[in-house]
Order: sequence, then C-alpha cells, then structure tokens
Amino acid sequence: VIGWAIPVVLLALGAVFLWAAPEVEDAIPDPVVVDRAGLEARSVRVAMHDPAHIEVATFDVNCLECHALFESDTMMPEGLQRHDDIVLDHGQNGWCFSCHDIERRDRLALTGGETVGYDDVPQLCAKCHGPTWRDWERGIHGKTIGSWKHGDDRMERLSCTDCHDPHAPAFDVGLPLPGPNTIRMGVQNGHHDNGEHRPLSQWLRHISEESHAAEGDH
Repeated sequence: VIGWAIPVVLLALGAVFLWAAPEVEDAIPDPVVVDRAGLEARSVRVAMHDPAHIEVATFDVNCLECHALFESDTMMPEGLQRHDDIVLDHGQNGWCFSCHDIERRDRLALTGGETVGYDDVPQLCAKCHGPTWRDWERGIHGKTIGSWKHGDDRMERLSCTDCHDPHAPAFDVGLPLPGPNTIRMGVQNGHHDNGEHRPLSQWLRHISEESHAAEGDH
C-alpha cells in the first residue's frame, strides 16, 4: 500500500504545483538604442602619418616649413602660439622633446640620437611602454581588422596612435554597451507581439510557415 501511495501523492503534489503556480511577469525590455559608431570596425582616431603636417590657414604644411625658420629648443606645452589645441597629459612626459626630435620636427626621437618617422610610432612608444609594446606585437594589445590570419593581405594591425591620443593617451571612462535581449517566445507580460526582437521566435515561425506550405502542396 505504501509503495503505491508514494507515487500517487507525488503526482498529486506535482499537479497542484503545476496548476497553482503563479504567472511570472518577465517582459522583454525595449531595445536600447546605441551609437552605431561604437560598433564599427575602425580606428578610434585618425593618426598622423609621414610626412608629418599641420593645417595652417586651410593649407597642409610640413613641420619643417615653419620650424626651419626659427629655433625653439626649450619648447614647452604652455604658451604655444600655433599648437594651442594640444593638451599634454602624458604622465612624466611634460616636455615636447620627450618624443619630438629637437632638430627635425618631422621625426620622432628614440634613444641615442636615433629617430623614426610617424609611421613607426610603436618604436617610440616602446621606449617607455615595453610590456604593452610586446603585447601589441603579439596581438594581445590593440586591434586587428580585416582578417586574423597572418599573411592575409586584408589583415591590418592598428598602431598606437590609431587609438590613443599621443599627447593624452588615457581613455575616458566609458559606459559598456547594453547586453542583448533574451531570446524568448510566447506571451510576454500578458500580451502577444510579432517577435520582432526575438530571432528564435522568427525562425520557428518561418519553419512553421514552410511546413504548412509544404503540406498544402500535397
């Protein structure tokens, strides 16, 4: 008798829990509109390439077109008349010649008097940021677009200044993009919708329509 009573009681309890379970309202929230620019596979900023230039009175001029005419061997970021839009916030590098060559302003200064062009800026950054530079070389730091396969002509590794402002490299605190809506089906919050934001629901409806169409053909 006990052996028969136990499954009967369990089935009865299951039926009670099934039919008496309260309806849980779990509505799908409206999709959050985000800036599409934050989803594009491109560089954050436009880096300066060789030859280095600046816009003066709507004309693009090379650095030496001006700096060859005068000396500024004590150049500091404060009080500049031409580069007044630059905000220097780069740690202890509070002097322009920490990175720019004192003789040739279209070159970047490495150690021992060696210089590189603006297309080789990772070598300059490696002077102070060795671990980050090594991570960048291995593909751990930075961004790769086009392809992840080495040797593919479409593969493009973004350089340091494609993302970081060289004068103020730290990024502002940014808010993360919202997570995706859950993929659910059926009645939500007491009403039906067309499943516009539920890919699984759309797929199942499409499969059902194809099945009915196939049955109608027969």
